Amino acid sequence: GDTEERIATPGASHLSSPETCRSIIMAAIACSATSVARTAAQAQARRHRVAAAQQMSCPARFTRPQTLTSPQISRSSAIISRTSTPLIRDHRVRSSRTGSRALTVCKLKGTVVITGASSGLGRAATIELANRGYYVVMACRDVAKGERVAQEAGLPKDSYRVEECNLADLSSVKAFAETMAKEGLDVLVCNGAVYFPQATEPTFTKDGFEESVGVNHIAHFYLVEKLLGTLQKSDVGRCVIVGSVTGNTNTVAGQVPPIADLGNLDGLKAGFQGVDNCMIDGKEFIGAKAYKDSKVCNMLSVFEFDKRYHESTGVNFVSLYPGCIADTPLFRNHNVFFRVAFPWLMKNVTKGYVSEGEAGWRLAEICTNPDYDKSGVYWSWKQGGDNYYENYNAPPEDRLKAFENEPSEEVRDANKGKMLASLTQELIKTATGETVGTQVAASSA
Repeated sequence: GDTEERIATPGASHLSSPETCRSIIMAAIACSATSVARTAAQAQARRHRVAAAQQMSCPARFTRPQTLTSPQISRSSAIISRTSTPLIRDHRVRSSRTGSRALTVCKLKGTVVITGASSGLGRAATIELANRGYYVVMACRDVAKGERVAQEAGLPKDSYRVEECNLADLSSVKAFAETMAKEGLDVLVCNGAVYFPQATEPTFTKDGFEESVGVNHIAHFYLVEKLLGTLQKSDVGRCVIVGSVTGNTNTVAGQVPPIADLGNLDGLKAGFQGVDNCMIDGKEFIGAKAYKDSKVCNMLSVFEFDKRYHESTGVNFVSLYPGCIADTPLFRNHNVFFRVAFPWLMKNVTKGYVSEGEAGWRLAEICTNPDYDKSGVYWSWKQGGDNYYENYNAPPEDRLKAFENEPSEEVRDANKGKMLASLTQELIKTATGETVGTQVAASSA
């Protein structure tokens, strides 16, 4: 996502000496080297199997490269690249659902908004969607960075634009939403996130919320509420909120401490302001847990939005886990050992690793593929996913096809989802003076 870069890495002073860093890196390299010979033949066979599956599964209008794991992301090497069909822009058709005019280009080709589009998963998805013929609005905190990223990727001028949307400031979110409401959109992707795993003290958004929850959950909740009426006007209205395996305690990764747990939402009930009340469960601040809790909120919100909105608006609400992008910029605030060892572990032990390009392709699939035209679903993949057994044993074609995964018990807690939505609406009203969710109340009465 469009992550913050200003946070230092407290608690990592024991890794700061050059000698220690070199020792750690050399140890990781040595471990990796011992596995190269053993895995070379397996990797080659795996590439052949994947290539065969690609030929079976690739839609006729797209071409696919020979490997799914290339870290290079460009117009020529995206996981699925567009053919020579020209981009089609700003062709308005009348919505059969509402009778109003919506920006819906050739049915599934239209406008996609992506938060956090200047790095990581958001950047990869932006490139993939633009290559497929969609117009992408890159919602970024740093507009100059977004422009630079798009130009470096070689995106055509008519395939994107960059708009300021600072998720740490609800007034910025509101201004961005009002701009998009005038223009129309078809798909909203809530992807931007911050992650401070080494933080021992909380940082806060402009509105006074702990930053991980404020950016990752509250800002996106507000954005969805503001743009729901606009999404409703599209023939293909979809809202995709990126989840995480770390927020699902029914997985191995979800059991790695600190474990996500919203408790009774005591922190939100108490106003969620200040150092002493900056965790959702009302307990002591833990940087990594704040992030994991925010991802639980993201997934809970998807299911609650589905219950409250889908039937009355026709908009589909989904979440997904695109696989572990172990070398994503999201991990920039982790210590040196983690940044070296974690990618190696995901690639060589758990097989849960996916490149940014592959993850971007997966996100683009959920946004646009009619096979995933369903609401209230948590999508995952059986290769490069959260099930380590499936990563080793699922057929290669499963790497290309998403399935409806079962989230954790907390994520499926309907009562908690309803309470979370109500408390989030109250926090937004306190911060902005604006009442959101009136349609929610009407449809759930």
